[in-house]
This record gives sequence, C-alpha cells and structure tokens, in this order.
Amino acid sequence: MAVIVSSEGVVYAGTSNYGVYKSDDSGATWTQVSNRLPSGNIYDLAVTPDQKIFCMIKTRGIYRSENEGASWELVNEDAYSSMMQCFAVSP
Repeated sequence: MAVIVSSEGVVYAGTSNYGVYKSDDSGATWTQVSNRLPSGNIYDLAVTPDQKIFCMIKTRGIYRSENEGASWELVNEDAYSSMMQCFAVSP
C-alpha cells in the first residue's frame, strides 16, 4: 500500500489489486480514481504541486494522470523490470 497527502485534506492511497483511491476530507470518505488503470500491486504514488498523479504498479510500470485519476497514461514501462520499489517526481 502507498499513501500520499497532496494538499490540505486530499489524500491518495494505492492498494494491492484494488487500485488508487482519493479522499477530499482527510480520509473520512474515499472514491476510486483508477477505473482505467491496469490491475496490480501499487508500490508507490507521487503527486506534483499541479496535481498530476504518478503511480507505480508492479509488473506494469509508472502511470500518470493529469485529471485526478479520470484517465491514466503509461510513462515508463521499464520501471517494473528493475528492482525499483519507489520513486520521486520533480515538478
């Protein structure tokens, strides 16, 4: 599981085989934002100041969403072939 706080009250959580969830109220309620993301174990998440979400999925690669999880784009498929289990992004 990966968890990241992106801004006041906004929290993202990546789960094992259940996708990415977002909370706008500090975790009181959650909404799945990964319905177009491949299934798999989510190793890590990162969110940039302009709210781009990056998600690393085991055996799949690193994906990016520029619309709060409505759609996802594969940005690095080589990441899963290494021993990498976490990453960071620079705005």
